[in-house]
Amino acid sequence: ELNDPLVIITADHGEEFIDHGGAAHGTLYDEVISVPLLIQDGENTGVYDGLVGLVDIAPTILEYLGIEIPDNFEGQSLKGPIEGNEMERPPVLSEWGEPQGTFGIMCRSTGEKYIYWSDGDDELYDLGTDPDEKQNLIDETEPSENLKQRVESHRERIIEGGDTEAEMV
Repeated sequence: ELNDPLVIITADHGEEFIDHGGAAHGTLYDEVISVPLLIQDGENTGVYDGLVGLVDIAPTILEYLGIEIPDNFEGQSLKGPIEGNEMERPPVLSEWGEPQGTFGIMCRSTGEKYIYWSDGDDELYDLGTDPDEKQNLIDETEPSENLKQRVESHRERIIEGGDTEAEMV
């Protein structure tokens, strides 16, 4: 109904301004993958500080429209958090790659961030003590099993989707 609009404003990526040595958007650090997400449903206002992803937008729209969310959607509806309810969600994934080159998959929970790189140069950050992602802990500690499993599962889905193992390794 036109008198009850749902407005969503977001971006596809942020920009790195030499934060980690680059000046573009070809990384998986938070300055690139953390983007604004503003949702106005006409009734509720406030800020939700929980972890969400852009994959949550489509299920949110469908729930507002009263359309069943398909089982194959990876995201979760944000209607509950918009209305003030808590939401439990798995860690958020993001990916980046160069054609026929290095490929990365990032998995981020509230306190930990693991970045798998196809060239073996993986990264791990404790976001509670290092929110700017400056101290890579991968040589000192292992990522949580939850993050490692989500990255591996996503990597396998990409390979099954048509990318070759050679492109992913």
